Parts: sequence; C-alpha cells; structure tokens
Amino acid sequence: MGDHADSQYTQLDLPKECDYIVSKALAGENAIVMLGCLIFLANASGDAFALDVEDKHGCPLCLGREKLPYPVFDAGSHWDFHWPWRYFLARGSIYFETKDDNDTNALPSMKAGAIEREVARYNRKAGTNYHL
Repeated sequence: MGDHADSQYTQLDLPKECDYIVSKALAGENAIVMLGCLIFLANASGDAFALDVEDKHGCPLCLGREKLPYPVFDAGSHWDFHWPWRYFLARGSIYFETKDDNDTNALPSMKAGAIEREVARYNRKAGTNYHL
C-alpha cells in the first residue's frame, strides 16, 4: 500500500467499524461498507463479516445474530485483523475456507452481486481497482 493508504489505516478504528456492521446485522439490516481494501458486510439473517479484497482473507464478526469476539489486535500504531479464513468467488457467490486446512464444511457463503456492485462503485469514486 502507498503512503496515503497507510495513513488511512493508521487512523482506522477496526473495533468501531466491526461494532457498526454487527449492529446492522443484529438489527436485521443488509449493509456494505468499504474502506480501502476492507469490506464490512451485514445481512438481514444476522451475519456480519470483514473481507480483505487485496489478500482474499475473511473473518466472521457475527453469525446467526450471535456476536463473535472480533479477531482484531492493537499492533501499536494501528489495528489489524487475525484472518481465520480465505475466500474465493465462484458461480456468483463468495465461499469461505479455513486458512489451516482449506475446509469449507459448515462455513457460510453469500451471493456476490451487491458486493461486486459496491466494489465497482468504490473503484469509480476512489480511482482504485479492487476486485472480489
């Protein structure tokens, strides 16, 4: 990442962003928030996730209306995620797998259409070239 992106993430409060998107999921609302290469997702079924579109990492923040401990840590000058999952795009959906053993059993998946549109909109506004 360039200097601009580094300064953006130094100021990013990941726990606050996680709280916001989890509140949307718990309220039964769909929401997509994109901040640089990070996407925060909430869906009406009560799930919330964070995705890193550069490295194709993901993590659950809330599943089935149950808030999970956020896998974030204070790295001193900035917050960072412990990413337990990778994700991949196939047949118009996002699928998750564990990073340790490529296991996809019992992990959620989601339709990618609205997320892809949000990434394209973000790219147009920010002059970036992110892709799911």
